[in-house]
Amino acid sequence: MKLRVIPAAVILIFCFESCSTWDDKNMIYSDDAIIARDGDSWSYFKLIVDPSSEESEQAIKYSGFSGVQSLWTVTSPESGYAVVAYSSIVSRGDFKMVLVDPDGYVQTIFEGNADAEKTIPLFPGTNRIKIVGRQANGSVTVKIAADSGTEIRKIF
Repeated sequence: MKLRVIPAAVILIFCFESCSTWDDKNMIYSDDAIIARDGDSWSYFKLIVDPSSEESEQAIKYSGFSGVQSLWTVTSPESGYAVVAYSSIVSRGDFKMVLVDPDGYVQTIFEGNADAEKTIPLFPGTNRIKIVGRQANGSVTVKIAADSGTEIRKIF
């Protein structure tokens, strides 16, 4: 009897831990302090990334995306601007793209379904562009261009 109780207890603990981890990733969506961190925390049920895209482009199809994922670092020697062109289709959940400036301030570039181009401010130092999801399914295509002298480095 004791041998049956121990495996059942282990399975129960694993289920509680998994649910806790899933909830933590879902809470990231509205927490700018976590989004601004250097490290990322994310999970996907399914992820397809176009490997042929350029350094300044991303094409991603996702399902079950929760958490925060860095796409680029944009290092600027001085204040300037970047132009971000995007097309986002979200069929379920919540999805957004943000800019995190060198001081950790988070600015939303777009949220949900969107198809547009936006000029965003860059600050001296390393700016980061991230995607954030909460149980999201969909696809996003993004292209970024910046002033000369600004380094765009694809992370993902």
